[in-house]
Amino acid sequence: GAGRRRVPVYASSVYIDSDGAMVDQTVEQVSAGFTAVKVKIGRDAGAGGPRGDVRALEAIRSAVGPDVELMVDANGAYDAATAIRVGRALAELDVKWMEEPVPPDDEAGYRQVHKRGIVPLAAGESHFGPFGFRPLAVEGLVDYVQPDLGRCGGITAAMQVAAMCYAYNRRIAPHTGFSGGLSQLAALHVAAVVPGLDSLEYMFIDNPARELFVGGYPRAKQGFVDVPDGPGLGLELDLDYVASIAT
Repeated sequence: GAGRRRVPVYASSVYIDSDGAMVDQTVEQVSAGFTAVKVKIGRDAGAGGPRGDVRALEAIRSAVGPDVELMVDANGAYDAATAIRVGRALAELDVKWMEEPVPPDDEAGYRQVHKRGIVPLAAGESHFGPFGFRPLAVEGLVDYVQPDLGRCGGITAAMQVAAMCYAYNRRIAPHTGFSGGLSQLAALHVAAVVPGLDSLEYMFIDNPARELFVGGYPRAKQGFVDVPDGPGLGLELDLDYVASIAT
């Protein structure tokens, strides 16, 4: 049974581009009703490197003001020392979390960043099964745990991860990315029931594989998505649409 009839979501993701383009995308999502937006970081040297990442976030924070939550996602692009340096700069901009600051299998790097950094950390999209999440939750490598229902082992594994996180006082923020509609709908239902939920990722970028249902995937409204209450996962598959994108 659902404990929440609607789930808080954040807009994802503003990809690396010129500062102006990134500002415009973020402002557009705020204007659409989102109160939290995730921004990609992890530029190479040719695109400005870590200083370029910080400069872009400074421009975005200036444009959206202090009341919008901003998260950043490095997709494992940094080493630990760089992540610490960038994180300390982003702390001045009140960034909510830094996601995957180092590669997902670099547990020593996570320990170093979490110990010496300032911005809270998030990870989980590249972890598998409840035992794979144990270092994140039990050892406290991150503050926000992000199981992806299409990768972690489905609903059962996600619920096990959520119970582990609750016991160790970690927040849950399920990852969805560009996964298919069934995975994203399952994540919505998990988000509706788990304790310690922070928010669910909601991709504002078009993803035809998400729109598998009669009437489409539920749309975000003012930072929330309503949980469908039909049988099973709550929505009916549009088999004609599925056939059309499979050919």
